[in-house]
Amino acid sequence: MATDNKKLLEKNKMSLKRFLSSIDPSPSGNNRRFCFVLGAGASKESGISTGVELVNIWMEDLSTECEENEYKSWMKNSDITKDNFAENYSKIYEKKFECDPRKAFSTLETLMEGKEPSCGYSVLAQVLAKKWHNMVITTNFDSLTEDALFIYTKVKPIVISHESLANYIEPFGTRPNIIKIHRDLFLNPKNTANETSKLDENFKQGLTNIFKYYTPIFIGYGGNDGSLMGFLEDIVKDGIKPSGFFWMYRNEKELSSKIIKTIEGFDGRAIQIKGFDDFMIQLGAEFNFTRQDDVIKEIAEKRAESYLGQYISIIKENETPIKTVDTKEINVSDEGKTAVNKMISQSKQDAWSFIFTAFKEKDIKIKENIFLNGLKIFPNNSFLLVNYANLLGDLKKFPESEEYYLKAIEVDGSNIMALVNYAFLLNKLERFPESEKYYLKAIEADGSNSIALVNYANLLNKLERFPESEKYYLKAIEADGSNSIALGNYASLLRKLERFPESEKYYLKAIEADGTYSIALGNYAKLKIEQKEFEEAKNLINKAFELQKETKNDLILELWFYRYAVFFDDYKGAKQQIEDLLSENIRAIDWPLKSLLKIAKSLNHPDYKGLCDLEKRITQK
Repeated sequence: MATDNKKLLEKNKMSLKRFLSSIDPSPSGNNRRFCFVLGAGASKESGISTGVELVNIWMEDLSTECEENEYKSWMKNSDITKDNFAENYSKIYEKKFECDPRKAFSTLETLMEGKEPSCGYSVLAQVLAKKWHNMVITTNFDSLTEDALFIYTKVKPIVISHESLANYIEPFGTRPNIIKIHRDLFLNPKNTANETSKLDENFKQGLTNIFKYYTPIFIGYGGNDGSLMGFLEDIVKDGIKPSGFFWMYRNEKELSSKIIKTIEGFDGRAIQIKGFDDFMIQLGAEFNFTRQDDVIKEIAEKRAESYLGQYISIIKENETPIKTVDTKEINVSDEGKTAVNKMISQSKQDAWSFIFTAFKEKDIKIKENIFLNGLKIFPNNSFLLVNYANLLGDLKKFPESEEYYLKAIEVDGSNIMALVNYAFLLNKLERFPESEKYYLKAIEADGSNSIALVNYANLLNKLERFPESEKYYLKAIEADGSNSIALGNYASLLRKLERFPESEKYYLKAIEADGTYSIALGNYAKLKIEQKEFEEAKNLINKAFELQKETKNDLILELWFYRYAVFFDDYKGAKQQIEDLLSENIRAIDWPLKSLLKIAKSLNHPDYKGLCDLEKRITQK
């Protein structure tokens, strides 16, 4: 990022906490109306690939589908480099599907088929249904927003899915407006450079009125099309500035110079978030919303009752069983967890309320009692059973942990969390054939579950079945290209196989997917030390330490060993830090540190014999 842009960004940054503190949960919110501007990043946690992920896949495809000279010439003529794939989405899309444009639709349809709105959309639906902050502008083709309104509320939105419907935009109407400026999936969506270079004239007046009177919140939008970004440039020149302009981003790499200048032009603020779901959960807490599982059940039950009544009146002998929906895990920030707890406290007691209450409890005995009290009321809830089993495993009560995992599996043999965590326990206990059996059961239950796939790959790696391990890491990455653990662990396997350029590529992907993934930073630092790129390694180690802060664990032990082995002149207290961690029985069993001993010797380590002794104490049982 250029220095000028860096300064502009720093000037316009705002913390999420500060933004949320300005939220007024009253019906009219001090007369401030929010409008949500959603890009592909808002659909990511619902399982729909982002534009960035798609262009990376398509570019890999094109590199093998085209002759090398053709591929390189096209990239050069199109001003495409490996650093600007995302901003050239439309050009890459056109090249990918130039031979069969019809295949483009089937590809996008497959990507979106069967995808359900993630939990963040439950909050968005509630906000939109309140009639005040009821405007969505999106470049997405999917139907997640309208699906969420259908699932979580009884409010029907006005969906402007084509420019010919732009006259129906109602800036001050009571119904939610969902404005799809690149059209809906089923209405010949706009993808090419020519189609997305400029906003259709039909949309301009409606969007101008929205930006006059609404405060936009941009979420998951990369600003890589000319239509919306060009429109923003035009209205700011015309002196149209909303009362507030907020651009949410996950990491600074997402913010192009064009975005940074747009934020500056609107006197806006850039706000870092963990993701769409995490942000919406925290926003929902400010609006005093509750969890929506009871709402889903209530709506489903009413629909089921109505359906059964109609059905039985026609064929009285028939009865129709009704199945419940499945449950997903979500990853949220600490603030997000606080927001979830606030929602839980306002919801009626069920098995999940015991799980969340236990999560926020620090005292282990109280935590255990919360689980046991919950199991008295809900003895057959598989998620309560498996979370209690997790706690027992953390406490090293392995026989009891195994007992509760098996109970959870008996209640629900397809509970992925139970199957994977039990397999993980068996792996820890070195009961490898049984561990493999349960990982395969998990994969059989859900072959696209990246957590099951990556954990099985880890086991195969441990058993030195490297070709199989690689196969399952790649399956995990295919299932979820942003799974930083899959990317980072695959990078470590590649390093072990001495495929160093590939290893570096996947470490960088892991860090790009999650800039706070300190394990990947530490492992990448080790690779850089082995490549004798010491300054870069040092920076990575420092960043990993900064993320871990006061934590004491095996990663911190490894990082101090890196400092003592290679940067001994800069960290005089490193050896004592290692001794302190070892005295607390912290180890990094079987971690490959021997490669650093040779490097330390070449650097004339002042206590090489002592360093070798520390390596054994750290890595051996």
